[in-house]
Amino acid sequence: MNKTRLLVSSAFAAILAGTACVHQTEAPALGGPSGYALSLSVTATPDIVTMDGSSSIIVVEVRDAGGAAKPDVPIRLDFGGGATYCGQLSPRSLITGRDGRANALFTTLHDACVVGAGGTVDVMGTVIGSNFQASVSRTARIRLVLPGNIAASGAPTATFTVEPTTIHPLDQVTFDASSSTPGQSHTITSYDWDFGDGVKKSGKVVNHDFFPTGTYIIALTVGDEIQQQTTWLYALSVTGP
Repeated sequence: MNKTRLLVSSAFAAILAGTACVHQTEAPALGGPSGYALSLSVTATPDIVTMDGSSSIIVVEVRDAGGAAKPDVPIRLDFGGGATYCGQLSPRSLITGRDGRANALFTTLHDACVVGAGGTVDVMGTVIGSNFQASVSRTARIRLVLPGNIAASGAPTATFTVEPTTIHPLDQVTFDASSSTPGQSHTITSYDWDFGDGVKKSGKVVNHDFFPTGTYIIALTVGDEIQQQTTWLYALSVTGP
């Protein structure tokens, strides 16, 4: 694939024609002995991301030949599709949980970078380990756009702090969104949290604990009095004691 340098150009705004929320690459069960046949899918949400430090949640899902969730499968994430340096993946080494899924976060850089044709970057998930057949990869494609092309003028800015910085299972963690700011002449009226473990809460300052260890994708969505919303994503690592 030819590499195209992403330039700060008004012409690049054409990327925004239409809106999509999820890009997914899914394949039928991988070949090999029936006991080890797996189906692997990779999704990115959202699949259009601005180059201003914005993020996309990467979800890898593995199922066995019968369609059941496959836990404890090691996955490696890499960049593909011609990208060389467009953002950060955290973490890059994953292990699927009981639901057969594992999450990571792709965060864009503030600078231009080399991407695939059309201003896209592929995040590639690969099953690894000697207990599975030869490595096979699936990808999710993310389209990168220049800052300011998606967010509405006057939308609020979402951000938060986390205490403590080192977190163990069942620790009480404080999330403080006081540093979020409204757009000019507007007021923030809502703070909605998704902790990546099925729990959702509301409020400027909230507490939550996590179990078991792993990486949780925290989403804070702030809204104002005219229903403008902005979401900020954060990869939170919960480590062993």
